[in-house]
Amino acid sequence: MNVCASIALLETAVASGVRRFIFGSSTSVYGSMGLTVPIAEDTPAAPSDTYGGAKRFVEIVGENLSQKRAIEFSALRIATVVGPGARNTSSPWRSELFEKLGTERPQQITLPYCGEDLLTVVHVEDVARMLVAMAHSEALTSCVYNTPAELCKAEDLKRWVETADRNVKVVVGGRSRPLAPLADGRKFAMGFDFKMTSIEKRLRSAAGKTSD
Repeated sequence: MNVCASIALLETAVASGVRRFIFGSSTSVYGSMGLTVPIAEDTPAAPSDTYGGAKRFVEIVGENLSQKRAIEFSALRIATVVGPGARNTSSPWRSELFEKLGTERPQQITLPYCGEDLLTVVHVEDVARMLVAMAHSEALTSCVYNTPAELCKAEDLKRWVETADRNVKVVVGGRSRPLAPLADGRKFAMGFDFKMTSIEKRLRSAAGKTSD
């Protein structure tokens, strides 16, 4: 993440008289704490990598500007994003879960986790809807929100994909990266009356199955 560019954009927004600035942050600001339950926004930020630290830095700048009434600032701390186009060179599985479905050719997807590993995943379209909701809300009650997200195990993702498309095999071979913090998005869901489509249903749709 380019911190300088984010700060420059925020400063430009202030100078231009923009009323509200919505920042796409990340649950990485909570660090890799190894928790097995979703954590809410009142959990202190403790980033354990550069990415999470950079996100938190921008949050702090925005929060300070908001306290000074220079601009209305709010950050959406985004959980693990999946969906077509959600490409990340270090996490290709996030988009492959959807892009390899319905091709009528044998496909394989590797999840860098153990089967019992817990994840909170959110579809890219739902993230877009959340950001729009924040931008258009008459009033925001918090400087920070977690995204609502679906809590599941890696083996659940494997089962959902392979059930949706029998041509796709999902390999759960063991954890090769730290687990992301688990997001508790109830504050956003209740505050914006926000409802998501389940990941399982979205996978079936991506495979061309709308029923049964």
